Amino acid sequence: MVHLSEADFKVHNPGAIRESTIWIDKARGVVVKRTEHSEPKATNAPFTRRVFTADVLTTYPIVDLAANEPTSTFTFTAPKDVVMVRDFGFGQPGLNLEWLMGKLAPDVRFRGPDGTIRTLSSLEGKPVFLDFWASWCGPCNSAVPDLLKLYAETAPKGLTWIGIDNDANPDAAEKFMKEKGIPWPNYHDVDGTIGSAFERSMVPLGVLLDSKGKVIFYKGGYQVGELRGAIATLGPEFNSVPPK
Repeated sequence: MVHLSEADFKVHNPGAIRESTIWIDKARGVVVKRTEHSEPKATNAPFTRRVFTADVLTTYPIVDLAANEPTSTFTFTAPKDVVMVRDFGFGQPGLNLEWLMGKLAPDVRFRGPDGTIRTLSSLEGKPVFLDFWASWCGPCNSAVPDLLKLYAETAPKGLTWIGIDNDANPDAAEKFMKEKGIPWPNYHDVDGTIGSAFERSMVPLGVLLDSKGKVIFYKGGYQVGELRGAIATLGPEFNSVPPK
């Protein structure tokens, strides 16, 4: 039997005391049982907290201290129908979700501060730019001046702009928009359903739809110049939008 105290562990928890006892069958050289006890250390904190202790008993029917793990343990045989995926495109700036490109956008619902509901499908017939952002997002902040210029160029030509903020507090997003003078409507993604529908894994995320509601631009961490280039393909009226 071997008894280990807190000083014997390589990793120490400053808030807890641990003890462990190990039973070893000398004749076979195997571990047959182990008990572990842990409890919080005494504290002088000026608040009351619940104190938990834990006792764990583990038995090992077959454990060989000198055994070598067989190579087969680390061998993986792929199923016959497996498909290799080069990358998933989630959370990495500059990568597109190819499966969304050219597909109809999900018909999400936008709820305004006054409770009115607006659906994305109600905008069919007009190109739409969806800007997923947050007031705490540095790149989102940096892009505002260029986005304001682009809005002034494209909104009169028929491009509908919609912001979807990812702030924990909708008031923070509203305050930010007022301070920056952002004119397009914004909706707070209360439960994350809009972001989930578009597989949003980061902000900023720019999604551009053509007049038929198909996704023609989808990019996380997008640059405004890239967005300009995509807008220029919407039709003759947008050809004058230079991809600065």
